[in-house]
This record gives sequence, structure tokens and C-alpha cells, in this order.
Amino acid sequence: RRGAAFLDHFNFLDKSGALEALEKLRKENRELDTLITDAACLFALKGVTEMMNFVISRLLDRFIPTRLVFLFESPHDGRLSQFCFTNLKPSAPEFPEERYGPLKRFFLSSPYPIPYADLEARLGPQVLGGEVAALEPEFLFPMLGLDGLYGVALLGRKLVGDSYSEAERMYVDRIVRFLSIGIQNSLHREGAMIDSKTGLYNHAYFMRRLEQEVARTSRHRAQAGLVMLDVDHFKQFNDVYGHLAGDAVLAALAGALKATVRSEDVPAR
Repeated sequence: RRGAAFLDHFNFLDKSGALEALEKLRKENRELDTLITDAACLFALKGVTEMMNFVISRLLDRFIPTRLVFLFESPHDGRLSQFCFTNLKPSAPEFPEERYGPLKRFFLSSPYPIPYADLEARLGPQVLGGEVAALEPEFLFPMLGLDGLYGVALLGRKLVGDSYSEAERMYVDRIVRFLSIGIQNSLHREGAMIDSKTGLYNHAYFMRRLEQEVARTSRHRAQAGLVMLDVDHFKQFNDVYGHLAGDAVLAALAGALKATVRSEDVPAR
């Protein structure tokens, strides 16, 4: 009798749709748990490139898009970096940089994910050009933070399986939002350490590291090196050619230093 009663209850729940709703809820909970875990791993990373590569790896683990492109605009110099994958493999940058401006203006006024077909209909095919359409994007996701737009993610159609499910689109949207927050935190942290003109570490960060190195060498009876550089006749150069030219000299010198030192060294201004 108990078995029959249980079967009757099961059939009733099945016909009412309660079991289907319960399974859907369980699936949503699993998706949410995955998202929270991925967000925690993301926020544990410090560099922008590390964060980008992590998010790309998580997306590529879930589905295989024909193309996956992240456009990241550096807030320091406005330079546009591209992280591109074609059929799971890293590929050369393909997005025409001159087309990023219309995308940026659109997402600043309408900061929501959008299917590419809808975006093209609103802006017109001539604005984005055939080069963007050739990438076959299906969805675009803005990377927005408190300081504005950091970039745009382009998701191509799925290579295997049906079109993107609602859960998959929501995951991409949310992980891109978490990525934007992570980038924002990284940039604020970097801004507290980096000299804006040269890209070298600033004086405050250098002094902290110097104190740490003095303590380390004293504790381990080790040695450390300190090299100090000065640009000869720099004031005279500024007086003759102007401060903008002087800034360009400092930036060029800083670039040469960063290309020369080891990863564990601390080039600072």
C-alpha cells in the first residue's frame, strides 16, 4: 500500500510539473555555485592578463564558440588589446580597431548585452563594417565598471550544439561583469603603485620594497643591488624642446628599463 501511495504521489507531482520545476531549480543552483566558485578564483588573481585568460578558459570549457574576442582598452594610454580565440585556438587579432569607437559609444549609452543582429540593425551595417560581420559574432557583452567601459566581449556562434541557452548567456554576462570588477580593482591597485608618466613603480612603492629588501638581506645575510640613474642635461632638454618632449624621453627610457630588467627587479621613478 505504501508503495502504491508513493507511486500515486510521484505521478501527481510529475503531472503537475513540480518535479520538472525542482530539477530546473537544482540546475540553476549548480550554475550559481559554479559562478560563485569561478568569481572567487577570478578575484584571487591580480593582473588583468591573468584575469582575462582565466575567464577565457572557463568559457571555452563550457562551449566551443567559432570565435571569442575580448577587446580591452587600457585606461592609462587608451591602447586596445585583443585576446582572440578561433575554434578553441589562440588567434591573431582580427578586430579592426577603428570600429571600436562606435561600440564604445553604444555601450556607454546602453550598457547591456545585445545580439549582434540587433546591434547592426540599430547602428547600421556601414558603421561596424564588413570586417566585424566577418567575425560572425552572435552576442556582444560590455565590460563596464565604475570608471566607465573597459572593453567589449564578442561571442561567436557555437561550433557544436544548438544556439546558446539562456543559462549560458547569463553565465557569460555575469562572468564578464565579475571580470570588469576584477579589472577595476586591479587598476586601482596598480594606480596606487605606478607612476602615470613612465609606467614604472612610483616612489612610495619603491620605498616599501626597499625596506622589505633591507629586512630580507639583513635576516638572511644576503646581498641586493641598487642602481640609480639620472638623465644628463634633462632640464636643458625640457627648456629647449618643451615638457611634452621631455615626458616622451622619460617614457622611452622607462620602456628600455622595463625591457632590460628581470621580472623580480623593481624599476621605479
